[in-house]
Amino acid sequence: MYIGGVCVSIYIILCYTEVGHGKKTTSNTKDDDLSASKSLTHFYNGTISPLANLSSIIFRNYDSGVRPYCPGEEEIVDVTVDLALRQLIDLDEPYQIVTMNIWMRLGWRDCQLTWDPNEFAGITQLRVPYSRLWIPDIALYERVSDEFYGLKDYPVQIHSDGRVEYNFPSTVEVVCPVDVTNFPFDTQVCPLKFSSWSYHGFHLNMTSNAMAADLSNVKENVEWIIKKGPAHRRVTYYKSLPYPDLTFSIFIERKPDYHVTNMLLPSFLITCIAILGFLLPVDSGEKVALELTVMLAISVFQLLVADKLPPSSVSTPWIVVYFNFTLFLSGTASLIQVIVLNLHHRADQKMPEWIAFNVLQPLATITFTDVPGFTPCRCISRQDENMVKQEIFIPEDAQLWVLLAKCVDRLGLMLFLLTFSVGTGIIFTAFSL
Repeated sequence: MYIGGVCVSIYIILCYTEVGHGKKTTSNTKDDDLSASKSLTHFYNGTISPLANLSSIIFRNYDSGVRPYCPGEEEIVDVTVDLALRQLIDLDEPYQIVTMNIWMRLGWRDCQLTWDPNEFAGITQLRVPYSRLWIPDIALYERVSDEFYGLKDYPVQIHSDGRVEYNFPSTVEVVCPVDVTNFPFDTQVCPLKFSSWSYHGFHLNMTSNAMAADLSNVKENVEWIIKKGPAHRRVTYYKSLPYPDLTFSIFIERKPDYHVTNMLLPSFLITCIAILGFLLPVDSGEKVALELTVMLAISVFQLLVADKLPPSSVSTPWIVVYFNFTLFLSGTASLIQVIVLNLHHRADQKMPEWIAFNVLQPLATITFTDVPGFTPCRCISRQDENMVKQEIFIPEDAQLWVLLAKCVDRLGLMLFLLTFSVGTGIIFTAFSL
């Protein structure tokens, strides 16, 4: 009898020990199952973890591939899309591709993921892997990369009322149309367009809380200044179904100091050197060579700018117009110098009278050149012209050709200065518009 009592006691102790180590006893009533599911202490594999219990319960019978929908609630899932711009990494202007580091902030409500915090040790938030719940298929249009980096790499935060927040960093490469008309004083607008790829507006709606990109944590870029990032919502209809999208327009302004110092200012000074070609004496033999050297130098600057700009036929940058303008001036100056040299070395040829009185004398008056025997201003009638010609002392032909070359050289200098000043002023005024 004593041995039998000991065996019964051991059996009872073992039964209670198994229950305490996580093996649940069976119950024949449905009330016991319901109370167990709502208990504050659920036992799984011998551990007591409120977070693990909560995760197991709310994801019981949950399908992450199905859009959230609960009877008695709205069928549309409202998704908020916001972003914070962290860094502008690069803008490849020839290929018109911008690379940015952004922080995405998605939010929506999943009616199937709600709980009472009082029943789970006051837990109000839960973080789970991306793959465990339904995520809206938000796509970034015009992206160059094959995937949306970071979208599947970070946990999702769930609140007790069903609100879901998904924040993750990403590096995106998207097409950014570049307008270089005012280069290097230009401002570019790079759009980031987000929309659902498969859901229409009756199932998934898109809005933004701030309706602008968050620029409070932007890192400074050496070439660009990020000015603003307003957002606008648009709805496109396809087969009578609305498809909403949200576009963040990132305005970036170029810092012109580098290009002004290394391109515009040197080209301006080199063009000014072309003026020296008119001041060199003809006998130096370097008048044409100097103008050609200026043309070659400006061509080099033009090639440097061309390598940086996209090959667009829609608009022509003003800086390219300026370089072409200075090239034209240098070419015209070279032509004038050739004419001057040709006239200067005609000592063995006789100058016709019509050139001496109808070309040389007016040019001498305009350019303030003193020609021996010529009056500075012809204020006589045609009747007295032949008499005046007989009274005027005309220098030798060799001297006349030299004086004519000098007058053409001075006239070319005047026209060069006038054209260069007016043209430069017009072009740089267009830069500021």
